[in-house]
Amino acid sequence: EQCDNITQNDLNEYSKEWLSCKSSCLNSKLEKYLTYIETSLTFKIYLSMEHNSTKLVHLYDNIYNYKYKKIFYLKFMNFDFNDEEILFNYYVEKNHYFIYITICLYFVCLVLFVKNLFFILIIIFHIVLTFFSCFTIYYYLFHFPITILNYTSLILYLFLLLIDSFLWYTCWFINKHKRDDCTIQRIIENLLTQTFFYLIPKTLTAIITFVITYTNQIIALQCFTIFSFLLVSISFFISFILYP
Repeated sequence: EQCDNITQNDLNEYSKEWLSCKSSCLNSKLEKYLTYIETSLTFKIYLSMEHNSTKLVHLYDNIYNYKYKKIFYLKFMNFDFNDEEILFNYYVEKNHYFIYITICLYFVCLVLFVKNLFFILIIIFHIVLTFFSCFTIYYYLFHFPITILNYTSLILYLFLLLIDSFLWYTCWFINKHKRDDCTIQRIIENLLTQTFFYLIPKTLTAIITFVITYTNQIIALQCFTIFSFLLVSISFFISFILYP
């Protein structure tokens, strides 16, 4: 039948029907609706797998075409764990060139800028630890969909690591600074004196400075901890926007 004159009530009824559907429901009816819908409203559409991941990915692509990209969003899709795994694989396959280039650039930065095998090993350990921590926090604590965790955190963290390598290069090799000038100690000392001088008691400030100074022997780990914190903070911000 023709769907040129679909009303909001019709779509609401269809949404209720789709919400109660099981895996046996067909996507063909939804595709027909998407073909004829022309409105600025945002609709909440539910997808079923039909036991066919190819059809789901194809339908997902159709939703994100030029015509509908401003009215359909990922947060309005309802996927289970298996669907998220399929979408994540789809994301990785679609952007694998960008991911490979980013990883290669980062390791080039490590070789050219850091020039220290011990620091490179610490960096690799830090990457693994951060991904494990993010997975635990996102998936088990906040129960975010694993798709958005993998996709945003992977790209974002690789990008931050590129910035991190560049900062090491400019601080140690171009500006001829001592390595102590590039540690978290200097950053927090300036932060405490410039911003929190009148807010934090002097005794607490002295204790914090003493602890930072005592742990200053693990310079590399301190520096990269900053970017680990940035990763978690920015990823939380992105995820809460996509999944309010």
